[in-house]
Amino acid sequence: MPPDPNGQPQPHHRLLKIELRDDRHGGVETNFSTRSTGFQWFFSFLAAFSAYRDTDERVVVLLDEPGTSLHGEAQGDFLRYVYGQLGPKQQVLYTTHSQHMIDPTRYETMRAIHDQATREDPSLGVVITSVSLSADPKTILPVEAALGYSVSQHLFLGSGPLLAVEGSSDFIFLLRMSDYLISKGRTGLDPRLAIIPVGGIGNMSSSPSWDADCPSARSSTEPRPPR
Repeated sequence: MPPDPNGQPQPHHRLLKIELRDDRHGGVETNFSTRSTGFQWFFSFLAAFSAYRDTDERVVVLLDEPGTSLHGEAQGDFLRYVYGQLGPKQQVLYTTHSQHMIDPTRYETMRAIHDQATREDPSLGVVITSVSLSADPKTILPVEAALGYSVSQHLFLGSGPLLAVEGSSDFIFLLRMSDYLISKGRTGLDPRLAIIPVGGIGNMSSSPSWDADCPSARSSTEPRPPR
């Protein structure tokens, strides 16, 4: 680059241009800068933080409201990356208000942040506790929403039998046990099984109607075919 009008050397500017090829859509090539904000964030995150996944140096990864520009499904992909690849090598702490950034089956890893300070007593400050569904409803709203979404997915996507359990804790325990067994190469729950927390035995009065609506159900008074 030629010198400036004063004869001083001008700084060299380097430009990194990234082209992406999408084989799912006929090999279309696009410039990275033309992609969505969410895609650019996710791509940049993977490029930057994969270095921590592949190093033996111990670090603590702190993320403040990550993935806010991602849609719900992509936030789930981000969460699977954190738990499946980055988390096993490094400690990851992140804050979120999104239900899609919460895995209800990993209940023990969650913490609730309560701002208890008031104008009368600012010294109360902020308190961090384990998540309790009996806590401040506004604080645990994302957890309740994540749990409700997970249950609804089981209800509407399950194509097999229904398994009624008493409460949400049973729902979480069964999913975690199944994930653990699968990770050890053993058999987990059938993915077609829909697990439904019913909230106690008092809500089970309508359960016979589930069988009655099933085409394969047979009344106990209906004669059985001969063997």
